[in-house]
Amino acid sequence: MSVFARPTFSAAGYAAFRPAYPASLFRTVLAYHRAPSASGTLLDLGCGHGLIARALSPEFGRVVAIEPSGGMVKQASKLTDDPKITFRQASSEDLSFVPDASVDLVVAGQASHWFDYTKAWPELARVVRSGGSLAFWGYKDNILLGFPEVNQILEDACYGEDEVVPGMESMAAYWEKPGRDILRDSLRAVVPPPSDWTDIQRMVFEPDRKTSSVAPENEDRAWLQKRLKLGEFEGYLRTFSAFSGWREAHPASKSRADGGRGDVVDVVFDKMIEAVPAWKAKGEAWREVEVDAVWGTVIILAKRAQYIQREVQLRDFVEAPSQMLENWCWTPSVLTSLSSHYETGEKIPDDLVEKLMSTKHVNSALFNLRQLHFGIFDMTIHTPKTHEEVKNLKLSELYNNLRSEIAGLKGPEAKGEKGGNGQATFGHLIGGYDAGYYGYLYSEVYSTDMFHSVFKADPMNGKEGRRYRHTVLEKGGSRDEMVSLEEFLGRKPSTAAFYKELGIPI
Repeated sequence: MSVFARPTFSAAGYAAFRPAYPASLFRTVLAYHRAPSASGTLLDLGCGHGLIARALSPEFGRVVAIEPSGGMVKQASKLTDDPKITFRQASSEDLSFVPDASVDLVVAGQASHWFDYTKAWPELARVVRSGGSLAFWGYKDNILLGFPEVNQILEDACYGEDEVVPGMESMAAYWEKPGRDILRDSLRAVVPPPSDWTDIQRMVFEPDRKTSSVAPENEDRAWLQKRLKLGEFEGYLRTFSAFSGWREAHPASKSRADGGRGDVVDVVFDKMIEAVPAWKAKGEAWREVEVDAVWGTVIILAKRAQYIQREVQLRDFVEAPSQMLENWCWTPSVLTSLSSHYETGEKIPDDLVEKLMSTKHVNSALFNLRQLHFGIFDMTIHTPKTHEEVKNLKLSELYNNLRSEIAGLKGPEAKGEKGGNGQATFGHLIGGYDAGYYGYLYSEVYSTDMFHSVFKADPMNGKEGRRYRHTVLEKGGSRDEMVSLEEFLGRKPSTAAFYKELGIPI
């Protein structure tokens, strides 16, 4: 997209004259995506002046919009103050700033023909979560309905080999390749790898260029149409990358608006006006004439392939979902709704609930010291530097000494008796944790933070419950758990709630 990145390119003109995408297009994309909530992340590739980012922002919790052109990024930033949208100058081939499996929907409007897919496909497979969606679309070579002679003049000026008028070449040589050829071929070269993408759909529409019309049976597929004035159409032609290239190659041929004798767009409109008597009769007011334009279009949709998750969730987080349930069980209103007399069905009395609640932290100090003991013992026996160190480990002695040192508890060995082989009953040591048992206590920090921050005031809030389900539980280990945590909390996690729950001042 080198033309759009050049200082001579007008980002403001691009924003003013390019066609807007209709609501029907976004409905098609969102219906395919089927987002469970509006808390997901949208990645907009080649965002231009931010049209797509602004339109889809209400459907997502976060929008990351990237664009190689610095001028476009500045223009996009001026057009919105939406705090959910982040604009960034970057390319689709390097998404190193996007975490793994953090994107729910990736879109590219009128940009996917520029990408280097040897780099873009691996990056997209990395950042889009399992089950996430891709939607690429583009438009090309519009026609003015009912004016075949005008459309032929435009075709010749854009792609013809002959001069537009003697001494003035067409724009054909100034289209950037192979991007333009890929777009004109309805993005057939853009094929999501089946190894990473499933349910691939392609919707292509072409107007009848010979008759300059749209067949009745195709009207519902012609999603990009616009009624515009000829003056607006003139401005649209000046947003073509080929026109920008032509203008740089012919600096002496200035437009009449800039005081020159006329550039290629001026000459093309001279010929178009001459071809339609009704337009010519308008004289200098020809720019006010309204016409109907329709574009050839293509939409590509795909789903990120699902995969079977096996032991991929970090041990730092793996216990958090079950520990979250424990928080609800220690909530008075939940206890009341869950409990009743086994014979009479009578609800548990309030005073009994209060008594139960008062026992919540009985032996909490001992419990947490015990967890520290387990975690440190587990880490110690899994981190010897040599095989010789492993052979020399005195497991029972190490286990008992750590327990005594950390938790203040002594076993039979303190009296000189045999026994005290507590590690032999510690199945987690070889049952999958393997130097990760510390995560049990670490997970509780996260679960307490989530519950106290979101559910403490209203434990049965259905809206927040659904958000927790979609943001944390459904994602599971398909993406970095810290991404899920920060998205759910709206910030980085904190230990404050954990300490507060234990009555430890910080």
